[in-house]
Amino acid sequence: MSTLRQIMTSPYLRNILIMFRGTSIGQALPILAFPLLSRIYLPETIGAYAVVFALATILGGIAGMRLEFALITAREEDRFVLIQIILRAMWPLALFYIIVVAGVGNLLNVEVLNLKLETLVFLIMLIILNLCFNTSQYFNTSFERFSVNSNSRVILAAGTVVFQILGGLIFDGMLISLFVGRIVAFVLALLFSVKNIDLSQMLKKGSQSFGTVLERYLPFIKFYWPSSLIDLAALHAPVILIGGLFSSAWVGQYSFAYRGVSVPTATFGQAISQVFFKRFTDRVNSFGKDPRTLLGTWGVLASIGLLPFTALFLWGESIVPFILGQNWAEAGRIVSIISPMALLMFISSPTSTALLTLGKQKYALIFSISQLIYKVGALYYGALIEDLYLGLIILTVCHSIQIIAYNITIYLFMMRNSKDASNGHPELVS
Repeated sequence: MSTLRQIMTSPYLRNILIMFRGTSIGQALPILAFPLLSRIYLPETIGAYAVVFALATILGGIAGMRLEFALITAREEDRFVLIQIILRAMWPLALFYIIVVAGVGNLLNVEVLNLKLETLVFLIMLIILNLCFNTSQYFNTSFERFSVNSNSRVILAAGTVVFQILGGLIFDGMLISLFVGRIVAFVLALLFSVKNIDLSQMLKKGSQSFGTVLERYLPFIKFYWPSSLIDLAALHAPVILIGGLFSSAWVGQYSFAYRGVSVPTATFGQAISQVFFKRFTDRVNSFGKDPRTLLGTWGVLASIGLLPFTALFLWGESIVPFILGQNWAEAGRIVSIISPMALLMFISSPTSTALLTLGKQKYALIFSISQLIYKVGALYYGALIEDLYLGLIILTVCHSIQIIAYNITIYLFMMRNSKDASNGHPELVS
């Protein structure tokens, strides 16, 4: 109780509420738009967009070598140098990744990866904008500009909804409307996110060479870059695999279902994760490795998420087609199947960066590799027996077990290190 009381009355909670204000609005808008979007766009159109969006999220997440994460823990004099490195690296890396994706698609004759030229143009734009937006978010977090981050996410979500609906109505539900709507929203949100950043600083030559700064933050590249690639690939693998093994229509059903159950995680997760990462890192740097913030955050999230996710598990199959229309009945069944996994993700996701702060990146890499393996295996088995639902059930069970194991790993490291921290800092156990 004392841990919970400390969190509820702390600046930590105030910053979370600032982020929650924006992310809750940002997540509510797409959900409110689901009934309209589901009637403007066909499931196969949503599925085709979801595949490209998944690729953009994966590749945009690694085009900066994950150095954007280092902005939170970096020395103040290193931050603009890191941004310069990210901006210089992202173009060649993004082009390289797209060439690889296109090559794999042609070599293996994977239909969902055989993208047309205009789609590849949209893909590279989404990759660059995604990376730039995330970089600005982490930079703002390092200065605790949580209000700017929160409002920029509202702009991104609102802009996406408005422009995708208008584009769909004007162009009769064409795929290009989804791409253009997202890109325009990204640009508007990015402009707002960088409004307090002195961009001229990025043009100045610092006293430190790029090599010196890169060496200092090499662990982010050495461990977190490949880990993030595998982690992002595992996260979005179902979208790509369902498109390749089943059809774009099934991708549309799955993407709407997954997006629906992920709203609480995205809302609370985005609000909490940046604040948690900043607070947790500061406490580790100042006092040592104490598990109280971690356990308190898990407890709050578990108490919030239990009832809504239980309701989705029990009645999702009836609720979803009632809201979206009968064309989306399959999405309702998928919601019921993946809800238990979504609950555990809701509790765990905001604190998943704890391993990074603890310097245990190699363990995150191991979990990411195993996640990719069982997701591919589960869905491939489902394709072999022509039963996507069974594949998703196997995936849900495996992923739930891994989430529990991941958090136990964090807890064990925290318990071991908290004893060391207490020995050096008696105030932690007062």
